[in-house]
Amino acid sequence: MEKNTIYQINKNEQQAYSSVSRAFITEDSKKNIPYIPLIKLRTMNDLKTALNYALNSIQHLNFVLREMVFEEVRMKHFPDHPSRQTCLYVTNKEELAYWYRRLVRKEKRIIVFELTGRIHQASEWHTFVGDLKSVEQYRQLANWYWNGTPAKTVWGEYWSNKGQLDRQEWIFEGTAYVVDFKNNLDEID
Repeated sequence: MEKNTIYQINKNEQQAYSSVSRAFITEDSKKNIPYIPLIKLRTMNDLKTALNYALNSIQHLNFVLREMVFEEVRMKHFPDHPSRQTCLYVTNKEELAYWYRRLVRKEKRIIVFELTGRIHQASEWHTFVGDLKSVEQYRQLANWYWNGTPAKTVWGEYWSNKGQLDRQEWIFEGTAYVVDFKNNLDEID
């Protein structure tokens, strides 16, 4: 297996070590699953609150559906690829600044890893949930994702008109050695 030096953005050392072996649904994530409480709708504010809970629930279920379909496609057609549900999300040096800015945490550190194992690189575009999609639509996105199909190939002119770069998502399974911790992008050579 090939060794790679790779990066991950995380809050602290403890979170970095725990993320190496996390599962898709943890006890913490179970607490965050939205639910719609029984509310007596007496005012417009009560209605807005109920609709907000409903929207959050639908968005969460859409996310869960996507991940379940992506895992189904991986297991059936790409069993040698790392699972999105148990992997370590990492990036290379070229994409580090993008992911660092995209991660919306007050506290974040960059963890430098040396990896030995399996890495899958795919276009982030194929994972956008956005509007509700059917299972078949998610299967198509999953096939493009697991095949490593570039976004421009699939999204054509829509993608080009947005002026977007084909941002890559990297997922890893294997042995990860922490080499260093960096506080910000300026510390990366």
